[in-house]
Amino acid sequence: LYTGRALHLQDFPKRCEQNDGYPLPQDSIPLHMWVILLFALVPLAIGIEIMHLLDRYQAQPFTGWQRLLAWVLILISPPMWDSLIFYGHYEQPLALYFGLLAVRFFAERPRPGEQQRLPGWAKMAISGMLLGLALLCRTSASFTVIPLALVVLFDIVRDQGQRWQRLGEGLAWGSTLLATVVLILLPFYLHDRAHLTFSLLTFRARLGIGDGSLWTFAIGTPWELRVQALDSTVGLVLAVVLSVTALLLGRVRGRNDPALYAVICVATICFSLSIKAVWGYYFADPLVWALAWAATRQALRARWWEPIIATAFFAVVMIMTETRISIAPPGLPEAGWTRVIVLLESGAEFLGLFLVQLLLITLLALRRPAEMPQTMGELSALPVVNGWQAAESME
Repeated sequence: LYTGRALHLQDFPKRCEQNDGYPLPQDSIPLHMWVILLFALVPLAIGIEIMHLLDRYQAQPFTGWQRLLAWVLILISPPMWDSLIFYGHYEQPLALYFGLLAVRFFAERPRPGEQQRLPGWAKMAISGMLLGLALLCRTSASFTVIPLALVVLFDIVRDQGQRWQRLGEGLAWGSTLLATVVLILLPFYLHDRAHLTFSLLTFRARLGIGDGSLWTFAIGTPWELRVQALDSTVGLVLAVVLSVTALLLGRVRGRNDPALYAVICVATICFSLSIKAVWGYYFADPLVWALAWAATRQALRARWWEPIIATAFFAVVMIMTETRISIAPPGLPEAGWTRVIVLLESGAEFLGLFLVQLLLITLLALRRPAEMPQTMGELSALPVVNGWQAAESME
C-alpha cells in the first residue's frame, strides 16, 4: 500500500464504491489492482506446494498434459480468484499457503536412507509457527489446527514405545503455535485491548443471521436470537467430531499419513456449514485441501478426473452462493418467493457440502492397506520408485 501510494496509484480514478459496513477512506481501483498483482503470486506458491506433494507421493512423475492439468486446476480455480479479486481477501490464500507449509513440516518424515536434516521437535516447532501465522492471517485456519492437534494427541496415546518423544514434539508444536499468536498480538493488545477483544471474540457473535447455512431457517423464528452467537462454537465442535470420525474410520496412522489432507478438508467444510452467512470465497479452503489430498492419492493416475470433479463442485457451489447473494444480500429481510429461493439454495448448499464430507470419510474408511503408510522398517524392504519406496500394488 505504501509503495502503491508512493507511485500515486491512489490518485487515479476510479474510486471504489463506499461500503457503509466498512467506513474506511475510499481507495482507487488502480491501487487495488496493484495489491492484487502482488498477492496473485501466493496462489502460485500454493501450486508449488501441491506439486511438491504430487512429486513426492506419486510412483511416477506427472509430465505433459497431466502436469499441466494439475497446475490449471490449482491456479485457475474460481473460488480462489473470487476471493482474491472480487472480494479482495488477500489474507485467505496467504493463510492457505502457511497452512500447506505447516502440514509439510508436520507430516514429512525422512525417507529410508535419507539423513534427517532437522530433529522431529524442530520440524514440529516450525509447523506450529507457520500455523500461528496462518491463524493470524485468518482465524478460519483454526479448522486446519483441529485435525493436526488430534493427530498429535492420538500419536502420544498410541505410540507407547516413543511416548515421551511424541509428547516433546507435541509440546514443541503447540507452544510455538501459541507463542507466535501471542507475541504478534501483544502489541495490539497493549495498544488497544478493547478493540482487539471485540475483533477476536465479540464481533462475529454480534452479527445477525444471514443466508447459506442451516441457520438461515431460524430467521423469523423464536430461535433466531438464541442461536445467533452459536455459529462459531457449533462449527468448531462439528469439526472436532467429524475429524475424530475421519481419523478413526480412515485408520490414519500418525503424522506421515497423506490421508491427513482429506481430514483437513472435512474439517474446513465445517466452516461453511456452521457460519451464519456464507460467501462464495469460503470454498477456496476446502478446494485447496481437496487438491492437496488428490495429489497424494496413489491411484491418481488412473483416477485423474477426481480433482476435476472437486474443482467443478466447489466452483458450482460458489456460483450458487454468488447468485443467492445477488438475489438477497445476507442480513437483509426477504419475503415471498425471494425467501423461498434463498431457503432452497441454502438447503442445497448445506446438503451438498455435507455429502462431500461423508464421501471423503467413506473414501478414507475404504482405503486399501497399500494406500496406507508403512512403518520405516517395512518401507526399507520395498522397491525404490522415483527415489521413494512404494508397494508393487501402488498402481
